[in-house]
Amino acid sequence: MDGNRAMRVFVAFMITAAVLYGFYKYATAPSVYDGDRKEERICRLCRGMVPRCGVCGGKGKVKVIIPGTNHPLSVYFEVYDKQFRVQGMMRYSSVPGNGSVRSSGPGAINGAEIVLTDSSGKQVAKLTTGMTGQQAIDLRPGSYKLAVKKPGYRDYECDLSVPVRTDPIWLEKKKLPPEYYNSSEAGGREPVIGDDIYISVAMTGI
Repeated sequence: MDGNRAMRVFVAFMITAAVLYGFYKYATAPSVYDGDRKEERICRLCRGMVPRCGVCGGKGKVKVIIPGTNHPLSVYFEVYDKQFRVQGMMRYSSVPGNGSVRSSGPGAINGAEIVLTDSSGKQVAKLTTGMTGQQAIDLRPGSYKLAVKKPGYRDYECDLSVPVRTDPIWLEKKKLPPEYYNSSEAGGREPVIGDDIYISVAMTGI
């Protein structure tokens, strides 16, 4: 009896784990937007010649999303006090984009209001920075007006252009190894930033 009960508990645990893993894969999968299309391409690492390739799962091919003209880009904002700006200073704890954590940087402004309007003057989004002075949003390609406000600082305004994303999105099972990016095919660099946009806003105190 105890053995049967233990088996039922084990089976229930495995089913729950499988459901949670499936939900995680669904929630973290790249979104497909109007105008996007999917296709399969030869694995960038093994070229379909390695049965146990971890990047393509041994299939030799990888599903790819070809972004359309409506596919949004991620826009990252960093708002800080201009007097704390240090010329040439790296404002990241590591290169952004590859799951790395960004440092807050000197003079990060908490509670700054970021307002984005489109070319017709319609408000698209209103964001508020946190303790690190940072915020992020996905924006479709187009022209925007960026306005940043914070009591005690001069208002900041500028134009923001979000281009059409050009690089394909590879749905690989694991990240390509670093040596791949040293090849002539990859251009000798790892594309960790991709088409994402990073905007630093230096505000001047009143």
